Amino acid sequence: ERALAVVPARQKASIEKALAGLSVGMAEVDLLKLIDPRRDVVFGEWTLENGILKGSAMKPDSRLQIPYRAPEQYDLEVVAERVEGSDALLIGLANSRFQTIVGLDGWPPSYESGFEVLDQKRANSNESTRKGPVFAAGKESRILCRVRRTRISVEVDGKLVIDWAGDLARLSVRGEY
Repeated sequence: ERALAVVPARQKASIEKALAGLSVGMAEVDLLKLIDPRRDVVFGEWTLENGILKGSAMKPDSRLQIPYRAPEQYDLEVVAERVEGSDALLIGLANSRFQTIVGLDGWPPSYESGFEVLDQKRANSNESTRKGPVFAAGKESRILCRVRRTRISVEVDGKLVIDWAGDLARLSVRGEY
């Protein structure tokens, strides 16, 4: 970062964007191994069997909190499958500077995705909103969330769903979370 101070302003933005995409030095952590549903459930019914975490679609807003402190920059990979129901999949993203939730496939039947709260606006009405479904029922999907200092991107099955850059302090969670 100190080297960026001597770069002309017009080049600085493109260099910062390239550096934001790097994940050099990130250690891989299997978060599933840290989860104990009896301890980590916040609401709803959850089971973890044979490396598969299942939440009940019959309890809207089911959630659990993984006992892990994320670094400033990281990639989070989730493999998910909608087997019942039509509610959103919510993925919490956080580090020491911010906390937010990415909602994927909320507000059926139109299905919208985005950050749960950005500038005090909900996921279906802020600048991160993406309209249209991202999941197919009965099909596993690979979700990749990339958190960088000033950017968060979310891909589902290799397709970019959210690519947002800005001050992460603009992101938050709803009061009930």
